[in-house]
Amino acid sequence: MTLADLTLEAQLRHDGAGRQVFSGLEHGEIDIPAHLLITSNGIDIYDDIAGRGLLSIRGKGSKLILQAGNAIGLIPINDRVALEVNSRVPIANLERLLCLASGYTPATIDYLRDYGEVEDAARPILDFLTDALVAAVDTLRIEGLHKEYRRVIRQGSPSGRILPYQSAKAGRRGQLTAVSSHFERTTDTAANRQINAALQLLHGTYAGSVSRKNNFKRLNQLTTALAYFRQIPSERRIIPDPIGAQLARLPDARPALSRCVALSSIIIRSAGLEIRNSTGPVIANGLLIQMEDVFEQYVREILRQGLSATGSYSVLDGNLNPPSGASGSLFHHVLSKLGDSRSTPDTVICYENTPAIVIETKYKVCKGLPAREDMNQALMYGFSHKASKVVLTFPSYDDTQDIQAIGRVDNVTLYKSTIDLNNINPKHVEDKFSDQIKDLMSD
Repeated sequence: MTLADLTLEAQLRHDGAGRQVFSGLEHGEIDIPAHLLITSNGIDIYDDIAGRGLLSIRGKGSKLILQAGNAIGLIPINDRVALEVNSRVPIANLERLLCLASGYTPATIDYLRDYGEVEDAARPILDFLTDALVAAVDTLRIEGLHKEYRRVIRQGSPSGRILPYQSAKAGRRGQLTAVSSHFERTTDTAANRQINAALQLLHGTYAGSVSRKNNFKRLNQLTTALAYFRQIPSERRIIPDPIGAQLARLPDARPALSRCVALSSIIIRSAGLEIRNSTGPVIANGLLIQMEDVFEQYVREILRQGLSATGSYSVLDGNLNPPSGASGSLFHHVLSKLGDSRSTPDTVICYENTPAIVIETKYKVCKGLPAREDMNQALMYGFSHKASKVVLTFPSYDDTQDIQAIGRVDNVTLYKSTIDLNNINPKHVEDKFSDQIKDLMSD
């Protein structure tokens, strides 16, 4: 191997399972050397990955071109290759977006990967951490609870080594008393107490919100997991050491225990995962995020927070039926037996229960005039809901944020707005967007 080959090898990135990591953008093309994907049996892709529509593949000269889908995350392709799909739009605040898009549930894949740690604890990530901890505890049943030898000193019938000085000191009025010490294996360890504390914390969290999707199932799983730790003493307050220090004290041959300890440490400290980093101390299943869904819920939530002080307005999900949502009939008058269709804009802002503004979010780069199909869809929703203003909202690709009128059809005005997802002060960006929508409502 030449010096150039060694230099190149040193620059290659690998995931925790030793796969070479190739990076690209959602919906983008990624060149991968053919020898990493082709075997004597054909193209080598995990069956469950190939069947999920996460990518497509085609030949181009001596290389194979992978076309990424619309999910971002680290996707294992085979035992040699992993695909790191990043957002096409610059996002410095992905974890914050997930915090506000609390109704979103990420997809998971059954391949373990490494994660870093961040401060924000997004609710979708908490759900993911809970599922990961429950799965790790299930595997821990095979390994068994963590055990340590602990020194026990007893007075009376000797067991183990007799301690002469302590025995003489313990004797009274000429009576001899034996003080001895021995070592016993115990499950009352710091690792088990920490895992137990995390499970109890999660059980209390989900017990208070069983009506939320999948929470009742998670509560039952946590109850089962806690039963495995029923002999472990409970502690109300545990401050875990840094994850790296904890893992260094554990046996190397206990992977499930290490996962449980790392996950429970994140949960107790109300931390989150750095999902865009393929290195870190936390090991859990792969996490895939559909940014279209996250962006839609993020926009809706910042409008709810921004308009909460204006009591006459309500921000509704146009994908849900009334009264909790604002979906409706597409046609005001159905003239055919072919049937009707539903009008389902992403967000509807109502004034005194009457639609005033329809907002349609599009998670893609938009330079200049929006695509014709996007304008057609948004205007159709505006006419269907009898809203006088329709806003097409895009993430900013150049760190700008504004709102501008595009044109009017009859009494419906179409606007284009952008939100800067890459700003170092996301709260300022969110407040500015809410203020822009407020100004539209007052016009």
